[in-house]
Amino acid sequence: MGCGASKADSPSNSPSKSAQPAEDMGNKQSKKSEEFALPPVPGSLPEGTQIVFVLGGPGSGKGTQCDKIKQDYEVVHLSAGDLLRAEVASGSEVGKKCEALMKEGKLVPVAVTLNLLKKAMIESGGSFFLIDGFPRALDQAAQFESAIMPAKAVLFFDCPEEEMEKRLLKRGETSGRSDDNAETIRKRFKTFVDQSLPVKEQYLGQGTCHVVSAVASPDEVYESVKVMLESLNAPKKSCGSKATVPEEAPAAPAPPPPEPEQDFALPEVPGSLPDDAQVVFVLGGPGSGKGTQCEQIKEEYEVVHLSAGDLLRAEVKSGSEVGQKCEALMKEGKLVPFAVTLNLLKKAMIESGGSFFLIDGFPRALDQAAQFESAIIPAKAVLFFDCPEEEMEKRLLKRGETSGRSDDNAETIRKRFRTFVEQSLPVKEHYLAQGKCHVISAVPPPKEVYEVVKAVLEGISAPKKSEDFALPEVPGSLPDDAQVVFVLGGPGSGKGTQCDKIKEEYEVVHLSAGDLLRAEVKSGSEVGQKCEFLMREGKLVPFAVTLNLLKKAMIESGGSFFLIDGFPRALDQAAQFESAIIPAKAVLFFDCPEEEMEKRLLKRGETSGRSDDNAETIRKRFRTFLEQSLPVKDHYLAQEKCHVISAVATPDEVYDNVKVVLEGINAPKKASASAPGPAPASDDFALPPVNGSLPDDAQVVFVLGGPGSGKGTQCEQIKEEYEVVHLSAGDLLRAEVKSGSEIGQKCEALMKEGKLVPFAVTLNLLKKAMIESGGSFFLIDGFPRALDQGAQFESAIMPAKAVLFFDCPEEEMEKRLLKRGETSGRSDDNAETIRKRFRTFVEQSLPVKEHYLAQGKCHVISAVPPPKEVYEVVKALLDSIEAPRKSDDFALPEVPGSLPDDAQVVFVLGGPGSGKGTQCDKIKEEYEVVHLSAGDLLRAEVKSGSAVGQKCEFLMREGKLVPFAVTLNLLKKAMIESGGSFFLIDGFPRALDQAAQFESAIMPAKAVLFFDCPEEEMEKRLLKRGETSGRSDDNAETIRKRFRTFLEQSLPVKDHYLAQEKCHVISAVATPDEVYDNVKVVLDSLAAPKK
Repeated sequence: MGCGASKADSPSNSPSKSAQPAEDMGNKQSKKSEEFALPPVPGSLPEGTQIVFVLGGPGSGKGTQCDKIKQDYEVVHLSAGDLLRAEVASGSEVGKKCEALMKEGKLVPVAVTLNLLKKAMIESGGSFFLIDGFPRALDQAAQFESAIMPAKAVLFFDCPEEEMEKRLLKRGETSGRSDDNAETIRKRFKTFVDQSLPVKEQYLGQGTCHVVSAVASPDEVYESVKVMLESLNAPKKSCGSKATVPEEAPAAPAPPPPEPEQDFALPEVPGSLPDDAQVVFVLGGPGSGKGTQCEQIKEEYEVVHLSAGDLLRAEVKSGSEVGQKCEALMKEGKLVPFAVTLNLLKKAMIESGGSFFLIDGFPRALDQAAQFESAIIPAKAVLFFDCPEEEMEKRLLKRGETSGRSDDNAETIRKRFRTFVEQSLPVKEHYLAQGKCHVISAVPPPKEVYEVVKAVLEGISAPKKSEDFALPEVPGSLPDDAQVVFVLGGPGSGKGTQCDKIKEEYEVVHLSAGDLLRAEVKSGSEVGQKCEFLMREGKLVPFAVTLNLLKKAMIESGGSFFLIDGFPRALDQAAQFESAIIPAKAVLFFDCPEEEMEKRLLKRGETSGRSDDNAETIRKRFRTFLEQSLPVKDHYLAQEKCHVISAVATPDEVYDNVKVVLEGINAPKKASASAPGPAPASDDFALPPVNGSLPDDAQVVFVLGGPGSGKGTQCEQIKEEYEVVHLSAGDLLRAEVKSGSEIGQKCEALMKEGKLVPFAVTLNLLKKAMIESGGSFFLIDGFPRALDQGAQFESAIMPAKAVLFFDCPEEEMEKRLLKRGETSGRSDDNAETIRKRFRTFVEQSLPVKEHYLAQGKCHVISAVPPPKEVYEVVKALLDSIEAPRKSDDFALPEVPGSLPDDAQVVFVLGGPGSGKGTQCDKIKEEYEVVHLSAGDLLRAEVKSGSAVGQKCEFLMREGKLVPFAVTLNLLKKAMIESGGSFFLIDGFPRALDQAAQFESAIMPAKAVLFFDCPEEEMEKRLLKRGETSGRSDDNAETIRKRFRTFLEQSLPVKDHYLAQEKCHVISAVATPDEVYDNVKVVLDSLAAPKK
């Protein structure tokens, strides 16, 4: 019970800086603690004292590990619960009072527990303390560290609940313990999760929590524990010594005989690794294909390939003294000391004479990684081959049909998977956090996987084997104004057609790396013959050959503008090209859905006779394209060099977009193309100049979303509340046509012929409307429809400030549109047309979204919730970019007076049913606080009939929102008029923008009390209340909607204040009194005034 208690209300144990000794607690204690005159603890802890908290769920085996630690290390092992029980059994005055409280079912003040711990620690005479099963909650940790000393580390034994339950039920068969049954066990798990996980998170954030997997055997777990203790320089027992323990604790057992590693006089490894040595760890589950990949790497790269297991087996086989000792241990089923493995690895690495090392299937656990990096060298990278268990099992069972390996059966395979997951995944997470782990999908064929592996190896400059190619030097150089455009697109995207069109109109040199290589082979040159030989063996031609051929063709062409088709195929090729030849000026990426490309290729296959124009091969080619070329696209998008062009339209329409890009980079046109001739359609438009200009503070927000996503509804709501000019490119064009102007007539003529209106017309209309509006904040709806439109708008008018992208699943949008179609009479509100519109939207607008996401300007907003909820998110965004709000015709009365200098504000948040109201009532009973609710103040103002109240009532009747300025005015007025200095504001702020405005207009919050309660528990409480409350909103459906609103609005507030270290998350699962004990800890740390 003592471990679960909260602190007594004494300054000596609060986190306050003005801590006082226990004997000065006096009359500042609460009722409970006043009954305890705790004896002062004489003496002090020695300098260099270290404390390790030991945590883990019931059944995690932490007790076993503590016993093992006591055998090997000079530690004082304490348990808060044992100390409290001993105090009760002693019959002391404090013990009697504790016993009385426990019999009444009350909590013993945590000040008692702290007093007992401190006394035991000082009296033990020790300096390294292991405190078992403590702290049980975050406030206990804070009080311990304030009253005694900070913890040096936390050992957290991590074990799945299923495993812990299995262990406890097994124990229950013989233990006779009443709490070893499934129902009680699960309750204990829940308590542990609610209370102790926040402790773990706190210390993880400080970098002092060491999470140790407790699934393996106790000896294996202990190996990891020892690594951590060694890192803290925990004092080991000298041979034959006894542990120093407090008088109450039993003496530790005699130390065991020396561990096996003490028998190993490992030979020193002479020599050292070269300065440029690099190590790559290779990990992957059994059946992931990592061995195959290592073999491929060895063929192409100068690597030393090592396996810890192979080295150990070789040492045993050698019959050396170390090998014989290892063999003896292995026969006894014992583990070979890891120091032996490290010694063998280091020896093999130095003796190899190499500098680039591939260590296969290692490290198997995080402590091995730490020891390797400490003793030898940090890893440069980790290759982690990721493969679903189902796929690995399938491969291994297939192998088992012919391998004769006894471990290739389903049961053993699954055990191996489990071991891999438990041991190696923490290694993966560790190196991911360092940015060193490269997770590679091992599902595709080995050749495709290897392409990704190569990209990683190139990125870390892994040394390639020399290829015996004496490549001829390329004489000459490219002109100073040379430009290169890479052309990419999936098979069937039509990039070849577009290249042909470009060549007709522009002075370009069109090159294909594949064509150049085939021509070299056909030429019979020495290089060509070597390439042909490699290709026959199924090997890759060195990329240096391709670069050499490209450079030669470019220089010999005498041109200055180069179109390189279907290249680069991978990111490393791009990097090498740009390093060896010239950076790319631009990338044309033809974007086409796979369904469309497949349809085109199958159509071609009907007449082409090409063997690869069949569905299965086509899909493989798509997969290769996606895996290799999409990283190239993303790389150049980030550099703003990649132009994504939808390739779904007709070739002529696609080419119009291509020309926009080429004009933007001043691609040289052929003389014939620029000679006078019949003017294209756009030249018939003498667009009138737009007079005037936009104001300096003008801002543009593009609004995008699929049909039925509700963007129109949101624009209407924005217009009601913000000073925005709302424009639609389509509406402007239709209005121009309707006006009968010369431009309108020409547009109408084009539209009747089914031709596109030149985009320059749309831009002209938009710019004119923006300037004539006189506004400065523009909402452009349903625009841009494609990436090139966005680029031209930003070039001709101004860059966008932001993009609102309303994200809605197609199923939901279709449901909405079909519902609308029941009454709208619109011919396009039918399933077939709707799906076509979705397809158009996806093909055109998603590249726009990706482009602005990469710039950090696109805000993706879920459009699934009700419009009001969606609008709350929209408002938060608009406020963050300072969109101008409409004045609200509220002449709010000025609030006379001011808050006192020592005023403090605490926001109180929690989901419906979390019990925050109950806690506020308890706080008001004990503390001098002013308790305010924004909702109550607004309702009171309406009821008062004041001018402001009447206006608010009118807005509420119309279903409109009351301006937040009114709420702030009412809060400020109530705070000043109260005469108080400590304010509890309940259920506020509901959203992050409210918090920002409150802190700007009134004062920053001192703290936030966030009552954390699982939804299941809150729902149970509200449904229980609903049985008697008569409240219409106490039903399951409404409750869940309220939870959803709370999550979407209030969790960002919580995260904001957590980042400022002002938010105190309090578990609201326990009884109200227990929760309140934790509340008091926070309030006392803020020096909240008591009544």
